[in-house]
Amino acid sequence: MLYMAGLGAFGNLRLLGRGSYVTLVRIQKPCTAHYPTSSKRYHVQPQQEPQPQQLAMSYNIDWIFQRMRFPNTAWYIVSQIVITAVGLLAKFVLGVLPVKYVCNTFKIRWSMAAHDICFTNKFHSILFMFGKCIPVVRGIGVYQDAINLCIQKCALGHWVHVFPEGKVNMTKEQMRLKWGVGRIIYESPCIPIILPMWHEGMDEVLPNTEPYVLQWGKRVTLNIGEPLDLNGFIQDLKDRQVAEPEARKLITDKIQDAFYHLGEETRKLHSKRL
Repeated sequence: MLYMAGLGAFGNLRLLGRGSYVTLVRIQKPCTAHYPTSSKRYHVQPQQEPQPQQLAMSYNIDWIFQRMRFPNTAWYIVSQIVITAVGLLAKFVLGVLPVKYVCNTFKIRWSMAAHDICFTNKFHSILFMFGKCIPVVRGIGVYQDAINLCIQKCALGHWVHVFPEGKVNMTKEQMRLKWGVGRIIYESPCIPIILPMWHEGMDEVLPNTEPYVLQWGKRVTLNIGEPLDLNGFIQDLKDRQVAEPEARKLITDKIQDAFYHLGEETRKLHSKRL
């Protein structure tokens, strides 16, 4: 399962592994076709890819990926504590999913998060790691550990949350989605089903400018679109042997079209409620 969200324009996408049930969270079984596994728990190893670009970082995050790729029992126990605390807070402020999902580390999402915001020191890194946040390094391209890990989690049938715009869209302008989205979908052994979501008004609840004070009594509109099944589209790309860079661009473009169509619909709905 893969979940995508855009901030600023406030668009969300959820991608679900095929065979998923129960409010977009439960997957019947992992899909590891064409992926070697290192254990009976289906820890998927990424395929060979070009080396990512190098970027100077204030804090080394390499150790995080190893722990998230192979989480043990102790990891899940601590993660459950963090997820429960965060889930109860989220449910109090603006909750959509039932508590049995938002407070369950085995059912709640993995989420991509900016390394230079959420993983700047050891304390923050530990907190966000156990909160199931995957550190993505913006600016080094689609071939990086964060994307590899998302592909692995999708292969295992997990729910993964992604911000496809790659940044907080402060001006709410229409932005191109990042091609890492296309790579995750294209290389997942079971093609995900995409469920687009878009919400308007969150910038009124918690403004993106200082002093970042939570505002009460504001209206928020959440619009959940129809699922997108790209199996046929992606199979056609593979049958025609479209080059991988072009394929992931075409996949991302197709999602982007549906993404912004839903956004326009949501803005109209939101304006009627003001």
